[in-house]
Amino acid sequence: MADLFARLPAELRHTIFSALSHEKSSLSNALVVNRSWNAQTVGFIWSEVTLREIWHIRNSQNAHNYLSFVRSLVFGLSDNRYHDDIIQACTQLRIPRLEKISFMPGIILRNDSIDYIVPYLQPSLLTFCSIGGKLSLKLLSALKDTCTRLEDLRFKMPLDSITDEVNADDFYCWLQEIPSLRALSFFNKGNVESSTVDAIMSQLFSKSTLERLLTRPFRRLCLEYRVDEPEEFDTSSICHSLRELSVIVRADVITALQDLGRLQMLQLRIDGDYPEDVLSPICSLAELKSLSIIFTTAGTLNTEQVMSLKHLDRLEKLEIRTSEKAARGFEGYVLKNVIPIKLLPSFDENDFDELASSLPKLRNVCLLFDWDPDGRRVLLSAASFWPNIESLYLGYNIDLYESILVSEKPLFPCLKNMSKIRFLFTDVTGNCDYNDSFLTTHIEKIVGNLSHALPVLKDIEISGDPSGQLTIPIMVHNLWFPGDSTWSWNNHRLDWCWEFEGYL
Repeated sequence: MADLFARLPAELRHTIFSALSHEKSSLSNALVVNRSWNAQTVGFIWSEVTLREIWHIRNSQNAHNYLSFVRSLVFGLSDNRYHDDIIQACTQLRIPRLEKISFMPGIILRNDSIDYIVPYLQPSLLTFCSIGGKLSLKLLSALKDTCTRLEDLRFKMPLDSITDEVNADDFYCWLQEIPSLRALSFFNKGNVESSTVDAIMSQLFSKSTLERLLTRPFRRLCLEYRVDEPEEFDTSSICHSLRELSVIVRADVITALQDLGRLQMLQLRIDGDYPEDVLSPICSLAELKSLSIIFTTAGTLNTEQVMSLKHLDRLEKLEIRTSEKAARGFEGYVLKNVIPIKLLPSFDENDFDELASSLPKLRNVCLLFDWDPDGRRVLLSAASFWPNIESLYLGYNIDLYESILVSEKPLFPCLKNMSKIRFLFTDVTGNCDYNDSFLTTHIEKIVGNLSHALPVLKDIEISGDPSGQLTIPIMVHNLWFPGDSTWSWNNHRLDWCWEFEGYL
């Protein structure tokens, strides 16, 4: 038979593979169309799999063939129920090319053991990620003894679930016995008080532990740990190797970061007051592609400091905000809204244009400032200067005008998330009664304009109007996302953020 599939353009073959990648369980035993189809399709579809998908092929004669293609294995909620069947069917389970294991449940598991993952650890493993679950000595020992090439460790869990069996000395000794390690992330996940987080992180990462870690040639070090002394960063090894850093600091420690000239990602949670030159030391890090500054308290920044960021012209992500949420009745902000940062002297549309035009590579922007700009002008500027923007957060006073959405080409062709929009300025009801057929036609037109301007937007939140017409938001949602269910459940949540809690 002629190999017609091999004659298709590469991008078309990739599209076909992508469409099939969610149907592994039903296609696994029927993938042999011809030699080219089988080789390319199996390799593409089985590069990343879940434990449930392995369970579906456990009795297949080709099971070990499929497993030989697996590079990434994802565990989800209650996957341990499939564990015994898989081990029994695939005796001496081998995934020879496995490079990454991730435990990514749809919810946070506080005290559940994930030791059942141990039999799946392979010598070829390079990366291990775990969200939730229980950190046990058995799991740590297995990672050390089995995964001799391990380079990347990522943990994010409710830190109050860590038992006394894991202490700072044992944890550091364990890290020391993994000489191949080049990246480490350790964050809290869940509703745990900051004082408890600090105490537990001090239990795992003592000052001496951090000092010794900083002498190793790490490329990424992301810890929910408070660094109190600038001297802790004064090591030549880490200065030359480090590319990604996330830590908690006081403002006076930031000056020490100037020596980390090769940083490409920097995320800081800053405790205490805002000094006048808090951002100046960061502006010397010319290779930065991602910058997140999260202040733990609401305060005031100097506008000149914000404008100094325009020298970081390689930035693809820029985030400046607080993590402090409003108490009831605080200056008119809604309960639980994050309090915006005040800027003095004022930050206006001209300042925004100057900053935006200097940072053309930005794809993700969060500038949660207390300003009241002309929303129409700001959004047009953002669309002009940031053509590849994917997420946009510009404070609580941005208004979305329908007049800027009606154009020949999409306003934000790549935008997936846009939050904190105050109003959509348009006549949604068309001054007509609900039963009037004109209402449906008018809403269809509005939704058409929105979906054209924002073609890849994944979600939108629409509030009812003051008259209580809750039906109108429902109509808008149904028109924009036909057949979408807001209550769909995901057993494997793959979009967890590896950062501090309290992100927007």
